[in-house]
Amino acid sequence: MKKLAKFVLNKRFLAVFLPVIACLLAGFFLLNHSLPANRATTSELLCSTDQKLMSVKMFNGTVYAGSYNQHSPKLYTCSGGSASVQKTFNAESVFGLEEFNGSLYASLEQGGYPPVGKATVYRLEGSDWNSVFDDPDNALGMELKKSD
Repeated sequence: MKKLAKFVLNKRFLAVFLPVIACLLAGFFLLNHSLPANRATTSELLCSTDQKLMSVKMFNGTVYAGSYNQHSPKLYTCSGGSASVQKTFNAESVFGLEEFNGSLYASLEQGGYPPVGKATVYRLEGSDWNSVFDDPDNALGMELKKSD
């Protein structure tokens, strides 16, 4: 019992384990108690869509939202709670949206599936989405991030 008491009162326990336990308890509480019972999904809060949203980005004053829907995800523009479909892709999801050098890019998970799922990136050019990259060796086009 003395060893347990000594361990609990040890500075290492207080500095490392106590904050970890506190964070886990706070996360559990937030996940289970922060939203009212009548929960709205992300897509309902942003704009009404028929698919679950995976990515959202404001670009040139327009909100773009990419969805998940195996083999036919959509890219929407959202305004005033309603959504307009900009493009339907042959992929699993529009996983990431990112602005770079004045253009908006979208990464697709399992792009071109079937027959072959590959990481694919599209760029918005005017009102068209054009493929600018695909990697047949990697199926997952995940989050896009810009660097330098």
